[in-house]
Amino acid sequence: MSKDAKLKALEEANKLMSQGDSWTKKTLTRWKPDWQQAAVCFDEAAKKFRILGPIYQNDLATALMRAGEAYEEINSLNTAGKCYSQAGELLRKLAGRKEDAIKVAKKASALYLANEQADKAATTLVKAAALVGEDDAQQAMALYHEAIDMFLDNGKEIFSHDIFKQGIAFACRKGLFEEAVGLLNRQTELYVKASKSILINRNCTGVIIMLLFLKQTAAAKEAIARFPSCFPGSDEHKACTMMIEGFEEVDQDKVDKAKSSFAIKNVDNQIARIARSLAVDPDAEVNKALFGDDAVEEPEAKVEQPEEEEILI
Repeated sequence: MSKDAKLKALEEANKLMSQGDSWTKKTLTRWKPDWQQAAVCFDEAAKKFRILGPIYQNDLATALMRAGEAYEEINSLNTAGKCYSQAGELLRKLAGRKEDAIKVAKKASALYLANEQADKAATTLVKAAALVGEDDAQQAMALYHEAIDMFLDNGKEIFSHDIFKQGIAFACRKGLFEEAVGLLNRQTELYVKASKSILINRNCTGVIIMLLFLKQTAAAKEAIARFPSCFPGSDEHKACTMMIEGFEEVDQDKVDKAKSSFAIKNVDNQIARIARSLAVDPDAEVNKALFGDDAVEEPEAKVEQPEEEEILI
């Protein structure tokens, strides 16, 4: 595009924004805003800013948000949600606009939900979680929980699997292992209702791995005793029992033997990586050698992140 063409497009875009703004206001001859006309103007302005390239991304985001506002006023909620969602994608790439991007993504999600599109609403929140994840893991986890709630509260449990998986993987990467345990337990409840024994056993195995990684052997013993009825007697149960015994007996060989089983290797990637790093507490081993089994107490959790490696999720 030539310089003159760009200047003309910019002038037209700004003119459309001004016209759109005027349609949102009352006048002596217009007793209420004309949001339909405003939406058309903001939409056209967005198209102009889009062809002008990266330098006008801020203006494009503003035009999309104004279009979203107008479409919401005329109850075109899906289109409004789409406009806000696109604006959020743009804002996340702009320096200093991350918080704005999250707010806009939440707005898009709310519009999709109001339009009975829980799947789009939840997916939009997951994108928002990705925006904030590196800076505020707890806020990101809250967004994952909110996205899951949207599926469950709207009878779309069957579609929640991927978001559970993403949330669990994120929690593992960020060292939020108790959050990961909570999500695994919550997802297991859904699998129980659906009688998905293979998935139940896999999740239960993940819970045991997490608790042992946190050096919470007693909690792992309690958990394995209350797992659903399909877990006892399974290969996963045998492997988890062996790992717990290994931690209780400070027997790394027993833990390693359990870790090498297919039941342990078959868990999701992030949890499998944690499983490979499981090791008994060396201080407990010293105490056992000096004082016998009675001296082996539950060690205080000293959580170290497992070594990073490339994982496909």
